[in-house]
Amino acid sequence: MGANFNPRLRISIVLPYAMLTRTALLLTFALAAPLLFAHMRPHAAPTAQEQTQQTPAPARTTPLLIVVNQGDRNISLIDPASQNQIATISEDVTDVHAHEAAALPDGRFAYLPIYGSSGVGQPGIDGSEMLIVDLDQRKITGAVKFETGVRPHCVVYDPVSKLLYVTTELTNSVTVVDPQSQKILGTIPTTVPQSHMLAISHDGKRGYTANVKPGTVTVLDMPARKSIVVIPISAATQRISISNDDKWVFTSDQTKPQLAVIDTGADKVTKWIPLPGIGYGTASALDGKLLLVCTKAGVAVVDLASFSVVRTLKVEGDPQEILVAPTGDAYVSSWPARGPGKISVIDPTATKVTAIITAGSGADGLAWAPAPSAAAGDATQKAPHAESQSCLLNEAHDGTTVTLKGRTVEGPHDLGFAVDGCSEDVLLTYAGDSDSSVPLDRLHQDKNLKRFKKFTESTYPGTKTHPCGQCATYGPTEATLVGQLEMIGKGVTRDKNGILFDAQGKRIWKQGFGHPVPLYMYRLVVTSVESATAQKLPPPEM
Repeated sequence: MGANFNPRLRISIVLPYAMLTRTALLLTFALAAPLLFAHMRPHAAPTAQEQTQQTPAPARTTPLLIVVNQGDRNISLIDPASQNQIATISEDVTDVHAHEAAALPDGRFAYLPIYGSSGVGQPGIDGSEMLIVDLDQRKITGAVKFETGVRPHCVVYDPVSKLLYVTTELTNSVTVVDPQSQKILGTIPTTVPQSHMLAISHDGKRGYTANVKPGTVTVLDMPARKSIVVIPISAATQRISISNDDKWVFTSDQTKPQLAVIDTGADKVTKWIPLPGIGYGTASALDGKLLLVCTKAGVAVVDLASFSVVRTLKVEGDPQEILVAPTGDAYVSSWPARGPGKISVIDPTATKVTAIITAGSGADGLAWAPAPSAAAGDATQKAPHAESQSCLLNEAHDGTTVTLKGRTVEGPHDLGFAVDGCSEDVLLTYAGDSDSSVPLDRLHQDKNLKRFKKFTESTYPGTKTHPCGQCATYGPTEATLVGQLEMIGKGVTRDKNGILFDAQGKRIWKQGFGHPVPLYMYRLVVTSVESATAQKLPPPEM
């Protein structure tokens, strides 16, 4: 098969033999026979490439290292235990290819943004989709489509919001994707071009994009989906990572061999670390004491106590990206001058290279897919959107910003919200309301908010035969809401009548949520509405 072969395309040959002469039939069959018989070899063994790309894997019980091979337009699946490539999966695209990848924590699915045909800031074909890869079936099973060519590049999964964030360069933004529904939920403006790479704080509150040719870093408020500040670095900067304690952000100056260190408390560069060569990708060791930096001279090991390079490790070719696995091992992708890409395995504690793994041409982006979780169920049947969901309320803390999906529940005095996967409803209020501590300027008053209020507040007038004071115009509203979550506290119980009691057995009154009786353990102060849908109800009978 040629390099441009696309298995998504199918060729149908129709022979209208009833209208052909015998000679014409024989001639047609002679011309078509090589094409037909080429695919009729029942006893021919498949090639090694066909086996690795098409054969579903046996039930997997171990993690995988995913390597994005730009030159081969595929991904390598590496077994960390044997330190060997065990399969490749074609991106099934022509002219364009992916650079980066991210895997979901279930270990089953990975996401590949198709960037385009060229490098950052260079002319070429603009990618407009993010592929969904089933790692167990070893094939592309779907795609998240963007409205136009946006050059999606770096994708990051945030375990706090359980959302995917992908840089979309040509719209100066980061796009928000729900992996369960496989839908685009919104965007976060970076305000500058070439937002190439993304790092997210471990609490999910802040994002940082490396904007290449502007030579800046944009600080993002992830829950509010807005930019906070743009930090100047140099004429050009590349790659970005955040320290394990979220105190520092690192990005590599492309004009000098130095690493910029951003103080996340001050949102400005407060240190520069001299490097042995122009830097690129970075990642912190598992214990947070060392930082590994890709440079033209090798992988620099930085002591984060002194912010200085203590050692440089030689690897084959130019190192590109570093991933530190949950095992503690660091994996470094590199491009040798000739031959396939290499993955160097580094033991950060011993600061030495322990193994070299062969991957594909142009080995670049790295991702870690954990062993499939038992909660994922039958991996051969379930898709991301069909997986069971845990209750987000159990994991949240008072005062945190959350994104909740569910449907409205109308009460006589209050508007409640039944959160997907949760048994407790949430009382809804808006930023700026008299009982809210969140100011009005935090409320995104856009078309989604207007739609949500229309669905939840519109009523029909009562009639003689149906004398309701407020007959709802719409049924329950399915919505995704963002806001500040407030909760009563731990140890709260509810009796058979729905009355709340605190840990000491006392009935909850003022500290509860709801009017006139506090019946809610949680209240969401809505700051934005991402989506809202509802069905219109028929008017009451006359």
